[in-house]
Amino acid sequence: MRIRRRSLWLLGLAVFSIVLAPCLIEIGLRVAACRSGLDAGSLTTGPEVVPSWTTHHRLAPLQRKQITPRHNSPDQPAESVLFRTNSLGLRGRELELPKPRDVFRIVILGDEAILGASTDESLTVAARVEHWLQTRSQMRIEVVNAGLPDSCPLLSLLQVRHQLLAIQPDMLLIDVNPGDVHNDHRFRRCTELAADGQPLAASHPELSAPKRTRSLSENFLVVHHTERLLASWLSGTAARSPESEFTPLPASVPGELTGQESEEAARVSREELSLMLSPLEDLARLAETVPGGLVVATHPTEHDLASQAGQDSTDLTNRLREFAQNRRLLFCDSTPAFRNAAEKGSLYLPRGELSRQGHEAYARALAVALVERVAGPWTPIRQRATQPRPKESTAPERLPEVRVDGGLGSAIQQTAIQQTAIQVTK
Repeated sequence: MRIRRRSLWLLGLAVFSIVLAPCLIEIGLRVAACRSGLDAGSLTTGPEVVPSWTTHHRLAPLQRKQITPRHNSPDQPAESVLFRTNSLGLRGRELELPKPRDVFRIVILGDEAILGASTDESLTVAARVEHWLQTRSQMRIEVVNAGLPDSCPLLSLLQVRHQLLAIQPDMLLIDVNPGDVHNDHRFRRCTELAADGQPLAASHPELSAPKRTRSLSENFLVVHHTERLLASWLSGTAARSPESEFTPLPASVPGELTGQESEEAARVSREELSLMLSPLEDLARLAETVPGGLVVATHPTEHDLASQAGQDSTDLTNRLREFAQNRRLLFCDSTPAFRNAAEKGSLYLPRGELSRQGHEAYARALAVALVERVAGPWTPIRQRATQPRPKESTAPERLPEVRVDGGLGSAIQQTAIQQTAIQVTK
């Protein structure tokens, strides 16, 4: 009898070990993962990006999270940054719709260099351009950060077509750089074209892919961690730290490039460059409905700035300058401003982002170009009325080309001298 009871007890223990133990371990792993996420204070290494039916991907709306950059440099320590998006999925505060009459709204398009997810919102290109222009205007200036990770002129065109025209912009400004060629090649295969070749929409493949059954490792943390530990043991590599084991993997940002891949992406043919720039024609036509039109700008990559003479960057700059001249658009080449600012510290962060110094240098270059070459609310009315209209230009407020190689302070000082001269003459 005792032997039978002992056998039953051993059998019950075996059933408990086989059936109930994994359940208890699963509960423990989920509790540990939850506590790890709470202790981290919702810290992530990048903004949340979600699939889109029209622009392939977009920033998730109404985000509000602390982002910990994956870098640590003396010029910009890896401090957590508050990243927020509005209901439209654009970084920054909520926009007033319809746009108030006393607001001049500029939309800046571009990739992660413009978005500046690792930089404080008040120090990004958009915020600094708004600051500099506001010091020159009695009208309220509003610069909207429409930066999107891994963007390119193709996705910028689709952003304007499907979303940004609805916020009633007074001016569109797009940043183009050599890395856009690689992104254009990736997303063009997902783009639907009209009969005339005009891009209509770029749908993310996940949205149209058939739903699949989730694997055991995706449903159960026990199986997931067992597979990882087994693979680590078989490969002879050390297992990850406990913190990474319990922390859920963040959603991957599409197309993160290493430094070598970025340099390879910059070495492109003229055909690839022409294909990448082709959406600018459609964007310029859309911008004809915008009061201030389209402004085209470019900034050098870290590789181009270090080489002192990047051939691909020069080709892109020449093509952009030619495009702007043919369309009578303002073009801003910020390379001289970057070379001058490079002496004060590093201008770049990993993954193609700009440092605080890089955002400041680019913002000053753009502000100088707009103040000196565009007649907007930041130009004093008295000065604008007394300036003679050039005979050779029918649209003096938007000159075809500008190379910015000075600081904003000199431009403001020069304008102040002109205003004083006007007052003395009167």
